[in-house]
Amino acid sequence: MSSTQQPSAPSASEPSQRAPAPSRSLFPLPDTLVSRMQEIAHVLADELGVADTRELKALLQHEVAEVDERVRGDEPAAARGYLTAFNTRPSFRAPLDALIRLYTRRKSTANLTKLYETLVKAAPTPRDRGDALVLRGELYEDALGDAAQARQSYESAVAVDPNHRVAWINLERIALRSGDATTALRALERLADLTRDPARRSRLLIELATEQARVGTPAALEESARRLH
Repeated sequence: MSSTQQPSAPSASEPSQRAPAPSRSLFPLPDTLVSRMQEIAHVLADELGVADTRELKALLQHEVAEVDERVRGDEPAAARGYLTAFNTRPSFRAPLDALIRLYTRRKSTANLTKLYETLVKAAPTPRDRGDALVLRGELYEDALGDAAQARQSYESAVAVDPNHRVAWINLERIALRSGDATTALRALERLADLTRDPARRSRLLIELATEQARVGTPAALEESARRLH
């Protein structure tokens, strides 16, 4: 995230020391467990101070942030810790996933938008990039109401991973809402090709033939009929 604008952690003053502090975790924890986790947090912080590789520093920073989030209930400190862990080792996905989880819970769409952009860039495989693009599209579609950006994300997802069913389903839905029959037909055709279940594939082909009869050319309708046999 060093090369792009970083998602900012929620504003809060940095605690003057790591502990002991009352737990504000999402779920009540026994005092003995909280005390034990506080001890573990001190050990992790000490190990972080002497860690000599980026990989180890990122891992320890992530574990400290998990204690902040899950035991102390200190989400601002956890967000800063996860961000530091990711910036220390950008190929380490766990802190990025944790930030997405945290900001989803806080409904911070501005930070989520930045995080999904980072997730797309950090994806190691076409399938991972397709997943990230679908998540970004769903954020634009559902939370921000930006159909154009959502569609662009779904189009990008099927471009990098033509076998991504969810991307095709979402693309068909948003195309139908906008009245784009051509894109909807393209999505239906691809979904039919990807579906191996005979009953499901038959339903898709019937839907495709029906839509082709409504808006398609005679040649396209003939192709849809051929697929049914």
